[in-house]
Amino acid sequence: MRKNLLLCLAAFSMTLMTSYSCGGNSKDDTDPEVPVDPPVTQKDTALSAWKSGWLEIHAISTGKGECTFMIFPDGTSMIIDAASAIDNTDYKIDAVPNDTKRPSQWIAQYINHCINPLGKSNIDYAMLTHFHPDHLGTYDTSLNGYNPTGAYYLNGITDILDDFKVGTMLDRGYPDYNYPSGSPNTGAAYTTNYRKCAKWHADNDGMKIERFKVGTKDQIVLKYKASEYPEFQVRNLVCNGTYWTGTGDETKDQYPANLAYQSGMDENEFSAGIKISYGKFDYFTAGDLTCENTLGSTWADIEGTVADVVGEVDVMKADHHGSVHANGAHSLEKLSPDAVIVHSWRTVQPRANDMEVFTSSKTNSGKTKVFTTYLNTKNAATFGTSLNSIMNPQGGHVVIKVHPGGNVYDIYVLSDKDTNYYVQKKFGPYKCK
Repeated sequence: MRKNLLLCLAAFSMTLMTSYSCGGNSKDDTDPEVPVDPPVTQKDTALSAWKSGWLEIHAISTGKGECTFMIFPDGTSMIIDAASAIDNTDYKIDAVPNDTKRPSQWIAQYINHCINPLGKSNIDYAMLTHFHPDHLGTYDTSLNGYNPTGAYYLNGITDILDDFKVGTMLDRGYPDYNYPSGSPNTGAAYTTNYRKCAKWHADNDGMKIERFKVGTKDQIVLKYKASEYPEFQVRNLVCNGTYWTGTGDETKDQYPANLAYQSGMDENEFSAGIKISYGKFDYFTAGDLTCENTLGSTWADIEGTVADVVGEVDVMKADHHGSVHANGAHSLEKLSPDAVIVHSWRTVQPRANDMEVFTSSKTNSGKTKVFTTYLNTKNAATFGTSLNSIMNPQGGHVVIKVHPGGNVYDIYVLSDKDTNYYVQKKFGPYKCK
């Protein structure tokens, strides 16, 4: 009996050592940047509700694009993009958890699950990184809802604006939506639909609409108890080719003046990006920001320019779904993330070659952990034997929970197969850099 007890205590001690090992800058293989996955000790474990002082970042899995929901330390909330691309060509993946609702309706249900325990029904900030349907949503007149009062279709961000009272809406084009001149995206039907919806809510619900202002740390702020969290900040880094220099609120324009849309140019290049800082914790997200484009123009590597300014971060959202024309080796070496989150919505996302760059010896000593909201079986085969060492698990809602003070964080992967959102795996805690 005594021998068995000692063995149990030893096993328990080893479990604690595994569960509470942290990342950092150590190169010692016995103290890795990414610790061994601690097991979920209880089946059907629910993620604990947000509490004051914690920062939560939720990468919501929909199968139809990107959506990130955040709760800041004082309860201020924010959504970035509202994935709801609805076409189903052979390279798109199925809706998650199923197609009985619009993807953005599933997003709304997930958000309600997060904020209902807080006694809230509003979102303080909504932000669109750029005008592509896998970020703002599109619609099909035969399939989607319609708001007859405002005369706009419901899907993507329009669903979110209808389902929640949003305080401030940020996008890259307000109020004229004329940059770059001749852009087909600012005049596209889905962008026009969004603009009609936003204007209706501004006129009827008091929602503010603002153009994303690069360089400032005062556009996205804590709304409730800012004085209690002076170590928290959101810095607007980049939008429309303008970037923050790292000095005060100073900005520079990387793209040519009076830029006109031209063949080979893409909406992704105009993506807006931010850095969230809380104590020692830093998180970078920038839509589909590019490191190159088909024009072959040197100014198109806006991603690299921004990475030079941002420097090392703890966690980043992969640019452009971990796919082409993004996540360049230079950018990743500068950002050196401990963890990367990929929002995938095509069968070719993320690409094996791009993910190997994340885990290369030049990037954070090769110990970066990759999380993806979905991985197609066929695409998984392209990773070969390195798959599980690059990302495991391969799919689900990915949640970052930063502890009060911003020195430590955990990463959880939640089931996206139903609306219980049970924890599938927990990683961490990690020490912030």
